[in-house]
Amino acid sequence: MDFLRQKTVLIAAADPRSLKSAAEEFERAGAQVLSATGGMEAFEIARNQNIDVVLTAGRLESGDPCQLLSDIKRLNLDIPVILFASDHEISPTEALHRGFSAHFSTTVLSRVLVDAAARCLQFVIERKKKKLERVTVSAQVEVSFGSPSRSYQCSVLNISRGGLFFSFDGTFPREGNIIEFRLRMESSSAVVAEGKAIVKWVRERPGAGHMAGVGVEFTELSSQSRDYIHHYLEQAGRRR
Repeated sequence: MDFLRQKTVLIAAADPRSLKSAAEEFERAGAQVLSATGGMEAFEIARNQNIDVVLTAGRLESGDPCQLLSDIKRLNLDIPVILFASDHEISPTEALHRGFSAHFSTTVLSRVLVDAAARCLQFVIERKKKKLERVTVSAQVEVSFGSPSRSYQCSVLNISRGGLFFSFDGTFPREGNIIEFRLRMESSSAVVAEGKAIVKWVRERPGAGHMAGVGVEFTELSSQSRDYIHHYLEQAGRRR
């Protein structure tokens, strides 16, 4: 279980004894285990510790698992959150719709939870490896978000297979917001790529060695848009 070795797992449950065997199984796999009984306590731990995986029960002393999921994703969208709950607390379909990485019933074996956490971490690691190095590009991007939706014209600072980093002048979107975008190269007025993306981070002020802007990760791309971006990156790599 190499994906869990030296990783930190946060377990949240109103009754820690209900997940005691799971905690012991994670520790045998080489992970450090932290525990909380309430949603706010779990969130405070996640804010102050480098958490790799969160396992939450369906019942917490304070708050609820859905609010904890939302809070964790505001901190870091890459942290898998696994739900351990009975179907009457939250169904598997609803859990996955809300964004939990996995849902397991209260009768599942602890080893299954550990295996699921390892698979989630493996997915996160492999997804990061697939992202190519960002390259500087001369392009404009039209982004729209909010309700009602507003459009903004922005300069693209760099691009990768996984997303964009662009300057922004206006009311910044928040991390986790979904935006729609239309990308145009400065050498042409035609739209070369379009789709949807999620805001991964916002830098409202420039600092030493970095510029202000918004970083997004693609969530929806047409095959034509994806092919254009991949081809552009390959050509840029050859020119280096």
